[in-house]
Amino acid sequence: MDQHHNDHLDVGTTADPTPGYCKYYVKDGDDTYLPCGLMANSMFNDTFKLMNPDLEMREDQIAWEVDRTFRFRNPDGYPEICDDNYLCLYELYPGIISREDGFKDEHFMVWMRAAALDTFMNKYGRIDQDLKKGDTLTFEVTARFVVEPFNGGKALIVTTNSWIGGKWGKYNYIIEFLLLFSISYPSSSTTLLPCSLPPLLH
Repeated sequence: MDQHHNDHLDVGTTADPTPGYCKYYVKDGDDTYLPCGLMANSMFNDTFKLMNPDLEMREDQIAWEVDRTFRFRNPDGYPEICDDNYLCLYELYPGIISREDGFKDEHFMVWMRAAALDTFMNKYGRIDQDLKKGDTLTFEVTARFVVEPFNGGKALIVTTNSWIGGKWGKYNYIIEFLLLFSISYPSSSTTLLPCSLPPLLH
């Protein structure tokens, strides 16, 4: 997978890739992909909404601090340049990435941190409140990221802030998605599914 992981993306100083910069997703007719590359244009785009009225799932502070602070910035002239001959992230992922956020969307940052293995988990959100034994979390899942064409799989996982779930600072619970790849070329469709997780155990 061509990952689009160099200084042009990291510092967001230019909209135009240099020759040979990306192998895939460079042009669509007269329009230039911003950013270019297979990885940036095959982002995991399922969404999860926590339905428990007494709990909040936050989707900030899920990317690495260095990514939020330094590596991901929008190019000069953004977002006005998207009205010209560029296909920007908010146009490629409507309802997922906002025009305001662009490259600074934290779900995009998380996705662009390439995994070393073909099975991996990425952070999606966090819950700061305490949960009790027997509590049930209910999520509304909008499933867009199709895995069947490459014999893959995906799952929604809630982990605790422990050695087995990772040390995520002060947060009590982390919501992650797991992906299993056989090959790395997803397609896309949209389905709305209700999803209820089993009771959490301490």
